[in-house]
Amino acid sequence: MANQKKIRLLLTAVLVLLVGLVVYLGYEALQPAGYDDFFDEEVAQAEKPRDPVVSPRTDGELDAGSGDIFAGGVERPARDLPLEQPGGSIEDEAARGLDDVYGATPPLDLSRPNPQMLSAVEAVRRGSHPERLSTVVPPRPYDAERFVADEAYRRDYMGTAEPGRVFATAQPGPGVQQLRRRAARYQEIVQGETVELAVWSEPGSPVTFNSFDLGRFENQLTVVTVLADDAGVARASFTAPPGTLNLCEILAGSPATTGQVHFTVRVLPNVPPGHSAGGGAETIGS
Repeated sequence: MANQKKIRLLLTAVLVLLVGLVVYLGYEALQPAGYDDFFDEEVAQAEKPRDPVVSPRTDGELDAGSGDIFAGGVERPARDLPLEQPGGSIEDEAARGLDDVYGATPPLDLSRPNPQMLSAVEAVRRGSHPERLSTVVPPRPYDAERFVADEAYRRDYMGTAEPGRVFATAQPGPGVQQLRRRAARYQEIVQGETVELAVWSEPGSPVTFNSFDLGRFENQLTVVTVLADDAGVARASFTAPPGTLNLCEILAGSPATTGQVHFTVRVLPNVPPGHSAGGGAETIGS
């Protein structure tokens, strides 16, 4: 009996030694080459330094005709930076050529005034009413009863266009309708053309359309508030002048209905190289 216990203890000790040996050998196998010399200063001093990694962007040379520049020690396309630099002008024909394709956004034509445009001009010139200029500023509260009963209140509301109105919609609840799309969500036009956007809302209710990518509505602004007709249809005309290109994301919202309607208008270029938009009309900032 005692002999059996001794044999079991011996076998256990041998098994522990074997497991320890396997762990040690596995650990050694995982170490990188030269690990044993890691703390050997003489070996470290004698080791040949490794060559630094050099890419075409950091080799200190510009490829002829690449149109690249050096910025922060890295070669990069000149269009990544503003054209005008403190040290002079960056000549990048590719970047400058974008103006020939996009065109220049024309200024507001004050010879064709309308109340919503003039309210925005007033906000810019006086530095007041930020709610008329930005979607991040909450709009003035909407009073549905006054809008119906008070003509002066309704005229004042429709005489301004506040971008944040597209987010100030009615809360869902019994009897509250959802704003619905009447025109196609995805449309395509050429610069200079106009497309009609339309939604279903409450009859006689105000509806605001806001473009987040330039373009213009009938009031010459990127935001417009229109009145739904007796059938509940609210329409807005969106035009892509020079300076507006590619995808224009537009939201519509109404305080009388819940939710928003999203439109995407793709604008194709129609400005020949060398064309410059201009005109003799009185303009803001002139």
